Amino acid sequence: KQITMKTILTNGSSGVGKDEMLKYLDVNYNCLISQWSDKGKQISASLGIRDDRTELSRKALSNLILYLDAYNISLDHIVSRRAKSNKRYHIITFRTPEQLGALKMAFNDIVSVKINRDVEVPNNYADKSVKDVVCDYTIDNNSTMGNFYYNITEFMKLFDNMVFVSPE
Repeated sequence: KQITMKTILTNGSSGVGKDEMLKYLDVNYNCLISQWSDKGKQISASLGIRDDRTELSRKALSNLILYLDAYNISLDHIVSRRAKSNKRYHIITFRTPEQLGALKMAFNDIVSVKINRDVEVPNNYADKSVKDVVCDYTIDNNSTMGNFYYNITEFMKLFDNMVFVSPE
């Protein structure tokens, strides 16, 4: 029996725990990890643009990603990485409703998850449309790291039992 790869799309503002969730899932579930911004970060680095998390670098990366999105370059990069992987789970971070729509069109085995944490990062250009994204599930990260890991584990139990039907 062939196991098909299942996809979790993660969303949330800066500082809510997306990177921590990715690390936890990678260690405990051996996932393929993709970030919508991967290709933009790769191109930025090749141009010598520092990823120093300042407003200027975030704005430059966001504008580059908008350009890449216009030509489906970020999506193509994610699809290509997935085609080369034999892992059971594919975790993809994204920021905008448009990116979510593109991912839903590309994959039929997906669930979207918003990570919720009461934290505010002022003036983060990359977060401007995160609030407009509606996800299937929410994972709370307003307590201890242990509770956050527990919430992720409980979600993964639920996710493991989901059945996805391929369109004919």
